[in-house]
Order: sequence, then structure tokens, then C-alpha cells
Amino acid sequence: MCESLGLAALGTIADMVPLLQENRILAKFGLRELERSKRPGIEKLVDITRQRSGNDGALSTEDVGFGIGPRINAVGRLSDPGYALELLMAEDKAKAEELFGVLEKENNKRRKIGADIFEDVCRRIENEHDPETGKMIVMGDPSWHPGVLGIVASRVVEKYYRPVFLFTIEDGIARGSARSIKGVHLFNTLRRCEELFDRFGGHEMAAGGTLRADRIEELSCALNDLIELDPAEMIPEIEYDCCLELKDINESFLAEISQLEPFGSENSEPLFATMQLEVVGSPKLMGKDGRHISFHVRQRKGEPAYRAVAFNMGHLGREITRGTSISLLYHLRINVWRGTRNIELRVNDLHLES
Repeated sequence: MCESLGLAALGTIADMVPLLQENRILAKFGLRELERSKRPGIEKLVDITRQRSGNDGALSTEDVGFGIGPRINAVGRLSDPGYALELLMAEDKAKAEELFGVLEKENNKRRKIGADIFEDVCRRIENEHDPETGKMIVMGDPSWHPGVLGIVASRVVEKYYRPVFLFTIEDGIARGSARSIKGVHLFNTLRRCEELFDRFGGHEMAAGGTLRADRIEELSCALNDLIELDPAEMIPEIEYDCCLELKDINESFLAEISQLEPFGSENSEPLFATMQLEVVGSPKLMGKDGRHISFHVRQRKGEPAYRAVAFNMGHLGREITRGTSISLLYHLRINVWRGTRNIELRVNDLHLES
């Protein structure tokens, strides 16, 4: 029963099921059982995920959603999902290591394929898409792998904040995945031009469909005509929970927040805002090619400074300098380094004051 509870939590979290009512209970107690599992394959997944995330505490929904889930998902997208099932069921440590190697290899391949397609899509958007008039981005290419198009579409929506439909093309048939934004009901919009599709399905924010490749341009024109939201209104909005004074942040406060866990779909982790902070010290670029950045901020002179980490914002390195006035939206984290625990701000978004 305990083993089944752990697997139920894994599936619930990885599939982004709303963590409300009984699902939240399953996730809360299932995470504990997942962490305690003695099955070699599950132990390996848990250990490597915690090791790479730097999490020395209890297994979290973030560990499952961003560490374990993608590895299991990768083999289903690129090769054979049976490898993931075998790993979860493995009773032999050597066999588990072998299967984990397969998942790790496929996950790295998935990331590389996804990054290459994302770069290709962005290049084409910059050359072909007019953000002042274009309402939806619709593109296709025979070289794009169908297993990662949904992931890439989500990243494109995040960067450009436009509905996106990406297709791979084979033998004259286009098969694709779509993602939307607030204010554009994707399924209802597709239904209004269903005569263009061989088949389609989905819901408000995500969909997929198949049609003749020579109709992609026609579909693009139809969707841009059907969407009523004006491009000027396609501006992302981020709702935060409250404004927070940095002086009120301490481990006791984080312990109170932890009572709301586990966080996930429809039970989001609290997002805080603090305005007009001062950057102190020298910011540092992090990660491959300096794609991330970390810096320290304080609210007032004489008060403690906190480290802020902004992933995928390394391009702002020249603008974030000592003395810069900056406002942040962030989640709170405990970072453990060489036995020392420090509270840091995990940046969700930022605004540089003029």
C-alpha cells in the first residue's frame, strides 16, 4: 500500500493534477513514501534529483515535477516508455543503474532537441512575425521532432506571449501541438475552423491537431482572423500574493509557508513582491553561457542583504549592477552550501527602475 501511495503521488504531481482536496493528501503523504522507497530504480531517481537540485530537505513537488517527471517522460516522447516502467519496477540495483542511464540519455537528448527547435522557432518569429499585427504564431517544419513540440510551444508562449501552434510534417501531413494565453480559448477557436483539420482536440489552454501540410498557411490566416483579442492586449499579467518587507523574512516565516505544501497545480506556492530594492555587491553570471544571474539586494541601508537568483535572465547582466534600483517578484528558498543554510529569493520576474 505504501509503495502504491508513492507511485500515486508521482503520477499526480508529474501529470499536473490539481493539488486540492484528496489529491493534496495523496501528494503530501505519497511524497514521504516515494522518498522512503527501497526499490533501486526509484531510489536512484530520488537521489539524483535531490543531488542536482541541492535539496537536502524532504522530497518536494518541485523535485518530482522538474527532476523525476521529465526523465520518465523523455523515453515516452523519444523512444519506448517501457524503459521507465522497468526502472520503477526494478529490483536489481545493477539493472536499475542501466535503465536510469537510458532515461538520462533520452532526457538529455530531449533537452537538446527541444533547445534546437526553440532556437529555430525564435529565429523564424523574429524574421517573419509582426508582433503589432500577428495574433497567433503558426509554423511547421519536417525536421521538428513531434515528441517535444508541446514543450517548445510552451516556451515560445512564455517568451512572446502569443498563442502558438507548431507542426511537424511527414508525407504531406502536419501533426502539431498548440498552447494558448489568457483570453484565447484554444479549443473553441479551433472548433470555429474545424473544416481545415483531419482531427483535433484539447481544451482552453492546450490542444493538438492533424491536417494536410499545405493548409498550414490557411490555418494561420484563419486563426489570426478568428482571435478577437487585440495584439496590444496580449500582455502577460502576473498575480502575486502580497508585498513583503525583507526584514520580515526568516526561517520561522518559511516554516509557516511550508504548512501550505505540497504546492502544485491550483495550489501555487506563494509569490511575493518587494519594490525598490538596491542591488549591493557585484552580480554574477551563472550556468552555461551565463544564462542565469545572481545578485544581492537590500531594502534599506543597514538592513541585511539577501541573495537573489534569476534563472534565464543572464541577458540583463549589463543592466543589473551595483546600486541599481530593482523590484522583484519571487519565491523563497533555503539554499544549503557546505553545511550553511541561507534564505534566498528565487526570482520569478523583475523590473528595473528608471
